[in-house]
Amino acid sequence: MHNNLVTPRNGEVVIAATQDFITAAHLITRKNLFLTRGELARLCCYMGDAAEQVELPPPCILKPVELWTGKQVFSVLLRPNGVAPLRVNGEGPNKRYNVARASPPPLHMCPDDGYVCFQDSELISGVMDKAWLGDGQKNGLFAILLRDNGAAAAARCMSRMAKHAARFLCDFGFSIGVGDVMPTANLDRQKAVLIREGTALCQEKIDDFERGTLEPSPGCTAEQTLESFINGELSNIRTEAGEVCKTELHFLNPPLTMATCGSKGSFVNISQMIACV
Repeated sequence: MHNNLVTPRNGEVVIAATQDFITAAHLITRKNLFLTRGELARLCCYMGDAAEQVELPPPCILKPVELWTGKQVFSVLLRPNGVAPLRVNGEGPNKRYNVARASPPPLHMCPDDGYVCFQDSELISGVMDKAWLGDGQKNGLFAILLRDNGAAAAARCMSRMAKHAARFLCDFGFSIGVGDVMPTANLDRQKAVLIREGTALCQEKIDDFERGTLEPSPGCTAEQTLESFINGELSNIRTEAGEVCKTELHFLNPPLTMATCGSKGSFVNISQMIACV
């Protein structure tokens, strides 16, 4: 198995995190997650079935109570103790990276926590998502582990991540129900405005078509031009409704979390579930 982590076709990683594993890694590395000593120790025990020597890192907050970040948990996952020779160094954008909000540099201070940086196996900035943990990534975490530390070390990290992800989600709680896709009153109002404006534009084109004044697009008949315009307008409404959903939903909303980290679904699915269907 260790020798089959990448494909010989182009060197891409083919054994990598999917779905729940990506979701758990995304949730644990959020910059607003803080853990007590007991919570940190429990998560560290999850990684190695309480049979692996773990050295707890120093807390990031000392007063009034000692607290650790979720990023430190991920750093322990990579290098559980000082004896382990594993070293991870690398940086790059993830799916949340926003060029406009991250400029001017430093990139590591991206407001969306969208620039990932590993230094000596410590996660300095950024949240984990499909761009760093998914398959087909030549510059992702597993590719770096394989390149710099060997297949056995990469497989051990994958094993720790798999155990940690499943058990963390059991503690944290992650499910989806009807309440997670119920639109807010503000979303209903904005959706009504989008539909009203889109309907008016489509009706204008239909009136032009019926009067025979609709100018056909190059290489198309009037009927094809009308159909193309209406389909495009419907797609725009769906896209704009999805953008409204991104601002209206709570940041821990399960569908939004899965679409953001790339574990399942997309913002189109969110707009269809909440605003369009």
